[in-house]
Amino acid sequence: MESTPAQRPICRLFGQLEVWGRHGTRVEFLSERSKHLLAVLALQKRAPVSRDVLVARLWGDGPAERLRRNLSTEVWRLRCALANAGENASQWINARPESLSLSANEQVWIDIEAFDQCIKASSPQSNPASPIATSEAIEQLYRGDLLSELNYDWCLTDREAYRGRFLACLETLLIAAKHRSDWGEAIRIARRILAEDSFLEHIHREIMHCYDMMGDRMAALRHYEKLQLAFRHELGVSPTRETTALFRRLRDDGAQQPDTIAPQANVDRDFERQLELIQKHLHQLSQEVRAFASIMQAAPRQSQLHQTIEIPPGIDLARKISSAS
Repeated sequence: MESTPAQRPICRLFGQLEVWGRHGTRVEFLSERSKHLLAVLALQKRAPVSRDVLVARLWGDGPAERLRRNLSTEVWRLRCALANAGENASQWINARPESLSLSANEQVWIDIEAFDQCIKASSPQSNPASPIATSEAIEQLYRGDLLSELNYDWCLTDREAYRGRFLACLETLLIAAKHRSDWGEAIRIARRILAEDSFLEHIHREIMHCYDMMGDRMAALRHYEKLQLAFRHELGVSPTRETTALFRRLRDDGAQQPDTIAPQANVDRDFERQLELIQKHLHQLSQEVRAFASIMQAAPRQSQLHQTIEIPPGIDLARKISSAS
């Protein structure tokens, strides 16, 4: 499994966009749009992208002829940047009258392609003997959210998709570590998942369970107490009943009897389900507020350029805000 390139040009999309030539020289883009142009092409994994689509993503509305000329200028700037890094631009970019694409000869190493291969190999069906072997490679490749510095709708869908696949893969590796009774590795993977989303409560329960299996019940109890404080501070709620029941079982020295909670009427169960939904919505809202703060920080720069933020119709509020995060 190739997780790192050797003597090949490199294009990294996870985290901030970085491009390196085969001799180790970093590509310094001559303009922001030429940088974004390469990002759009790399996301398509060597498939051709029509020039009209590129114009729409890089500029939006405007006179078609002028925007076409602008695109040609950015292609030229991209070629110059590659040449300055000692690269042959023709080995990177295929230019046709109506489309552009990255070269299909696989001279350029792209991290999302290596990531896709690692995800496939990490499944128990593909690698039943040792799926955890790809954990390190996957975590090294996923340096952060896809194109994290770009605040455009055209990369939002891919960003969320790759983030979801990364977390799902880590959960698969977490389960594999538990099956091997490798509790320390399971806790490490669980903490890596929580670094992406600290409110995944079932992952917190996994950590508590692993500590218990390691014989460190006090660590499990302390983890719950920290979780409880975080939930109250960030969301204004307590952990769910399931997590609290696990805490009480561990606190009561591992008693095998079910936790002594009075039977719940249907109305109480409905209320609990509603509370869980509220908790999820509060978590989503907290993410949206942080994303909105990022928009406001960028507002002074945008106002200097006399630009306004326009959000296409038909996109829900959460995606509008998340697209700027």
